[in-house]
Amino acid sequence: MTETVGLRGTVAGEYLIAATDQATHRILVMDPAVEDWNEERAVVWSWAPTAANGFGELLSSWGLPTDAKVRRNRVWGGEWLIVTDSRGLAAITPYPAGDAKKWGLHVGGNPHSAELLPDGNLAVAASTGGWVRVYASSQGESCAAYAEYAMSGAHELVWDADRSLLWAVGDEELVALRVAGTAAAPSLEVARAVALPTSHGHDLQPVEGDPDRLWVSSGTQVYQFEVSTGAFDTFYAGAAAISRVGVKTVGSQPSGQVVVTVPKPGGPYEWTTDTVDMYEPRATRSREGAGFYKARLLRRAYMGAAREGRVEPAAWRVGTSFPLDAQKDMHRELELAHAAGIACIELAWRQSTFDMLDPACERLCESVVQHARALGLEVWTMHLPYGTEWDVSQLDPDGREAALQRHRHLLQLAERWAIRTVVLHPSWEPIEDAERAARLAACRESLPRLADDAERAGIRVAVECLPRTCLGHSADEMAALVAADERLGICCDVNHLVRERPEAFIRRLGARIITVHMSDNDGLDERHWLPGDGVIDWPAVMDALADAGYPGPFLFEARQIAPLMACWQRLLQQYEGQGRL
Repeated sequence: MTETVGLRGTVAGEYLIAATDQATHRILVMDPAVEDWNEERAVVWSWAPTAANGFGELLSSWGLPTDAKVRRNRVWGGEWLIVTDSRGLAAITPYPAGDAKKWGLHVGGNPHSAELLPDGNLAVAASTGGWVRVYASSQGESCAAYAEYAMSGAHELVWDADRSLLWAVGDEELVALRVAGTAAAPSLEVARAVALPTSHGHDLQPVEGDPDRLWVSSGTQVYQFEVSTGAFDTFYAGAAAISRVGVKTVGSQPSGQVVVTVPKPGGPYEWTTDTVDMYEPRATRSREGAGFYKARLLRRAYMGAAREGRVEPAAWRVGTSFPLDAQKDMHRELELAHAAGIACIELAWRQSTFDMLDPACERLCESVVQHARALGLEVWTMHLPYGTEWDVSQLDPDGREAALQRHRHLLQLAERWAIRTVVLHPSWEPIEDAERAARLAACRESLPRLADDAERAGIRVAVECLPRTCLGHSADEMAALVAADERLGICCDVNHLVRERPEAFIRRLGARIITVHMSDNDGLDERHWLPGDGVIDWPAVMDALADAGYPGPFLFEARQIAPLMACWQRLLQQYEGQGRL
């Protein structure tokens, strides 16, 4: 079965699941939205090596599949299925065609996992062989050249795009390997090694929506490993049920639901099961006669989202929020911004005083856009309105649909005006504690739909972190929100971050930050003061953004234009004076 199929299930935003079925010797791509996995519609795609798809000489190396992932590759283009099998096969085939051998080899050693690296080489972990290898698969369909790192019980691999590291878990250690050399002659160096709290490491996967965390299973427990601190967390949501003996697979959906496999007696092998367990919320999916070893979420993106290294603040352009107000001379304000040295603007307005749904206001805004571009100012972002009528988290389905429709209209305007990023408030307020979980769920349901509309228009949605009782008032909530869809970015409004230090928020979620709002606060609530007039540690904020590879702009949201460039120069001097360069 090789019909066209994507990576998402029939529930918006959720990944399909690739089950390594050792009973039928196939990779079965299952839809988690179908409750009965015995139904034909539950299996949306399947694959096994055959002579017809180019693996005739390797059929004896297949029969006990151990891993299946889909990755998008920048060298070859398109998407690729990578597989391993205990009988010795490691292979790459196009997805979803599955009709050719891009690369394949009997590598031996009981391979348990593979990871396709950005350069087209394949990393393989072999448990019995006790090694991690990087094969030069980019050099030809049967190229057998490799670099090797000895690792007892090597079981799973994850490429960390943010840090350009290959994470590997074995019997006693979690190791980060640096892949050096060339594509034709790779080499491996240890960048970091951390002892596991308990022995027999088995699975290793990104925590969806949090580029600072990895799921790690051992023989007896399941952890979340925090990369920045080196801590193994056992107090994550659902840990009491998820952390079990013998977990073979653990991974999280964009919704936050966790997918787990644990061996079940009575199957074809002692290490397989016919059931996939799900937690947060609880569910199960079973298939009669199956021998699932792993149930891998088909997440094509690597851990994190690679940027081209550190970007120093001195390279950032400076921008400002530009309030639309029919009662002011906006064209004069544009000229002042340009004369001051501002490079880009964000269109923003209060719906109570400037109604973009009014054709007259729309025409006025279009004239502002045209004038800005004539002056050489980039219209960087459009800030979508907020309030009850625009709230995509409201619990009334009709009201939520009406809010989405309003936002769609503004996306059409942004597309017409060639504005490539819009900023969205994930909720309005107040939100009572009793309804918070339901509001988060409603917002996560809305966000992929808005991302679909934005993608069709060539636009990215930046979800803004918010203060007080609004959704997105912490890094945890923002991680959960943007996990709803990998196309979502974050607008980091440091003025809103009073529950945690802004630099800590940035270091955790920096890979998803695509725009910023910069102003200061008093540590208690938002104030929109000029940076330096409040309590925020600006050198620390700038350093965290630089480390995250944020390319700019530094976009003020301080409700005034005249002092902005002088403020920016003071911030740069303070940053450089603390030796941050």
